[in-house]
Amino acid sequence: MKKEKPDKPGYAPLTVPTPDFSNHHSFNNLYMLEFLFPGYVISRCGAEPGPQFLSRNSAAFFGFRDEELARKDFNDLKRLIHPDDFEPYQRIRHRVREVIKQTPESEIFQYRFIVQYRFLRRNRYIVLHEESMYYPDETGRINRFTLFREVTSEQRFNHIQLEWYRINELGYQRISSYVPLDQDQELTARETEVIQLIVNGLSSKEIADRLHISINTVKNHRSSLFRKTHSRNMADLVRSASFAY
Repeated sequence: MKKEKPDKPGYAPLTVPTPDFSNHHSFNNLYMLEFLFPGYVISRCGAEPGPQFLSRNSAAFFGFRDEELARKDFNDLKRLIHPDDFEPYQRIRHRVREVIKQTPESEIFQYRFIVQYRFLRRNRYIVLHEESMYYPDETGRINRFTLFREVTSEQRFNHIQLEWYRINELGYQRISSYVPLDQDQELTARETEVIQLIVNGLSSKEIADRLHISINTVKNHRSSLFRKTHSRNMADLVRSASFAY
């Protein structure tokens, strides 16, 4: 007889305490969460081993039976990401960790990280929207609270990209974005020099003088930087440079 794989503590609908994000932001009712985010899957990853899928629709959403999802963790789910999106997704997760490290602990819960990618569900790829926030618990451990929803029919998928926002009284304020670069899109040594000088506030002429190149060459580097970092304006470019490796 085939030995059954022991259940992992990953799937615990209606039993996992809902996190308290701050003294004045407390979600203490799962039904209210499901009402606020209809169609979403709500998960939490904290001190306990494995993820905790809080939503009652979690198994159906990911294409499993309840007992199947109970035996899976985030690594199992990541294996269902489209092969072309898997490595970029890994780099995005690394980028998020870098941003979190640079953020004061008292401000971490104010940030939202959003990424979309292709996910295999029941032999068919769909586009998942993943929105994560992080918060320290009473022991100082950083927990992740994630919302998933399907957006296949809402917009055309072009490439995997990370965007992060900061919440305020008016909603979400976009901070920056990050597109994992293919090898041929990596910044050259000269482009890295140029973007650092841009961050330092130098004009194109000052950069040209500093690097002993022509202004037209500087302009070409700037155009390449905008294209490679998917920046829409100078503020985007500077923010991208601020989180460069």
